[in-house]
Amino acid sequence: MPFSLHSSSPLPHKARKEEEIGAAAGAVEAPRRREPPPGRGKSSPRPPRAGRAPRPAHVGLGSIPTVVISSAHVAREALRAHDLAFAGRPTLYAAERLSYSLRDVAFAPHGEYWRQARKMFMVELLSAKRVRSFRGVREREVASLVASIRRLAPCSSSSPIDLSRMALSVTNVVTCRAAFGDECETAGSGRLHRVPEEMQSVLGGFCAGDFFPWLRWIRALDGLRARVERVFGELDDIYSQVIEEHLRGDRTSDQGDLVQVLLRLREDPTQRNTIGSMDHIKGLLTVLSLFPPLHS
Repeated sequence: MPFSLHSSSPLPHKARKEEEIGAAAGAVEAPRRREPPPGRGKSSPRPPRAGRAPRPAHVGLGSIPTVVISSAHVAREALRAHDLAFAGRPTLYAAERLSYSLRDVAFAPHGEYWRQARKMFMVELLSAKRVRSFRGVREREVASLVASIRRLAPCSSSSPIDLSRMALSVTNVVTCRAAFGDECETAGSGRLHRVPEEMQSVLGGFCAGDFFPWLRWIRALDGLRARVERVFGELDDIYSQVIEEHLRGDRTSDQGDLVQVLLRLREDPTQRNTIGSMDHIKGLLTVLSLFPPLHS
């Protein structure tokens, strides 16, 4: 076989050796390329392997088993596919007392009462028509807020304006007038604006008995029971006064406040299971005091 030093290989002696080995072994068939499976073209790459979603973490908050979910996929499964299994919540001491033994919508356990009360809320109390009817109340209170800010602005250099407290006051006034009527300022000598703040403080506090049932006796020592009973007593006194004034006809509203709506529904035979007593009305009013929806 002829050999040329002008071969294109940079190492001609190695190229010569490879040619001799190839001639001695004969022709070897090149391996066939593996054809892609049917339905998958050559240009479609294999999808990347998805990472494992983080597993739910089980945490024991005292004696209350708690599941912590940090994955969007698992949260979607819990809140959609298994919504009924996760619809309940533990009963807290302050919430149970201030909601008149869970006769409300926010803290009531999931069941027939909660479904009927929620339906009544959405249809009768929080419908778009009902919320629009209190537009005049919102506009008057916002105008009053702006006027107060303008009046205090020249003095703001020496004493800053607490806008958070002023905004909260406007929200409380709007909710008060929507729920109890235009004359709510005289009910309870202004307690309607102070008690909701105290309620939120009590509900957001720590209660050892909620996490350790065998430590419930501590409520009587750390002052929590006294605080809850004091707030509940003031709240019940306000509700009783407002409801009594509505029953006597001393308190009226052009739009028809929410107490009037609840008293009307109480006379409806189909709503007897939802509003069967005055405690049911007071419990539903507590939701409006804690989570005012009529200020937006």
